[in-house]
Amino acid sequence: MMHVDLQFSLRELVQAIIGFQSLLFFVVMVIGASRNRWSDLFLGGFFLLLGAQMIVLISEGIMECSSCFDGFLCVFGFGYGPVIYLFVQSLIYRDYRPQKKQLLHIAPVLLLSLGGFLGLNLCPRIGSLLYVSILIYLVLTIKSVVRYHKMVHATQSTDSSVNLKWIQWMMIFFVITLLFDLFQHFYNSIDLIGDITPVEISLLILVNGMFYLGIRQPLLFKGIGPSDVQFAEEHLNVNHSSSEDIPVKLEEVNQFLLDSKVYQKSDLSLSALAREQDISPRQLSQLINRYAGKSFMDYINTFRIDYAKQRLQNPLDPGETIQEVMYGSGFNSKSSFNTIFKAKTGQTPSQYKKTVSKK
Repeated sequence: MMHVDLQFSLRELVQAIIGFQSLLFFVVMVIGASRNRWSDLFLGGFFLLLGAQMIVLISEGIMECSSCFDGFLCVFGFGYGPVIYLFVQSLIYRDYRPQKKQLLHIAPVLLLSLGGFLGLNLCPRIGSLLYVSILIYLVLTIKSVVRYHKMVHATQSTDSSVNLKWIQWMMIFFVITLLFDLFQHFYNSIDLIGDITPVEISLLILVNGMFYLGIRQPLLFKGIGPSDVQFAEEHLNVNHSSSEDIPVKLEEVNQFLLDSKVYQKSDLSLSALAREQDISPRQLSQLINRYAGKSFMDYINTFRIDYAKQRLQNPLDPGETIQEVMYGSGFNSKSSFNTIFKAKTGQTPSQYKKTVSKK
């Protein structure tokens, strides 16, 4: 007869909190109304896996049956990597729709789950491979984010609404959690408070961090479209040829930007500017990269900072604020504006304003 122990240890209490939060976050992501539905579903899938794993671990302790769920324990580990990877893919690409071949990513989870229900316990044989699976997917995810940011700098004029660097930090934190779990799996656990280990503390931080950043990001995020991807892939993988009339054309683009002040549009893209100049995005990129020596984003920000400097020196009205100058120059993020302004002038906007006001 199976004995049921209803006394909870501190560790099981923390696991219960993680499980409850994860399942709550899963419900919020699934029923929430967001413009990026697939992102919600994939992130919700991560929370569902974690919540289910915590329930299984707690159930084993309550029933004092350490082998009752052995056939399912490794299922969760093989699921984390794919759902995080697919979540990031759904953020990167505008109007994302999963392809049929991407369903292969979750095939191991489905097969192991089926085996568990049929009484085939494969986890003892391949359970350790879940660590390899998670690490591979984390590396793929980070590589996707890094490449994505290169695409953004090549095709967009601002990254304040398309910044996914938080994903890289979350992945690094995930790796730290994984290392704690590996040490605990092959060696002895490290108890911090009572029987609470670093794994539980890390998971608690990770769950809340991913929920806050994950649910906030789709509200800000625009992603990149197919044309941007196609161009950026070409831009990152080919050498551009030179032409005698290119410097002349660059002067025309420079003058157009000065006259039209189209750089004041925070969502200005390479494709949009190329249409204004009646040239291809690839040719415009060649102009900027080879002859201006800058990425598209840095090129546009140069005009924005020059305009901001003029506004700070000669305000439109005596009470004009730095924030008004920021928006008027084409920036929509205070941190980005301050960082770029200081990088190009050696001073923050407020310092620069004080300097020019004394003259």
